[in-house]
Amino acid sequence: ADIMASAVAYPSLTESGRIRTEADLRTRYEIIKDLYFEIDVYYSADNRPGEEAIANYDYGVVTSLGYTF
Repeated sequence: ADIMASAVAYPSLTESGRIRTEADLRTRYEIIKDLYFEIDVYYSADNRPGEEAIANYDYGVVTSLGYTF
């Protein structure tokens, strides 16, 4: 099984004090040769979202089944 994690925070170049953050955790498990199952969990946040935004964060889980050749 492979595991990868990343986290990034970066400031806005146009709005002083605005910061966006993103985090990602991914794991991949090889079921049989070249066939894999993957789970990806992500999170994204903005401390000053636009007026039309419902929330200042988003998160989710993505699963996939893949084959490499």
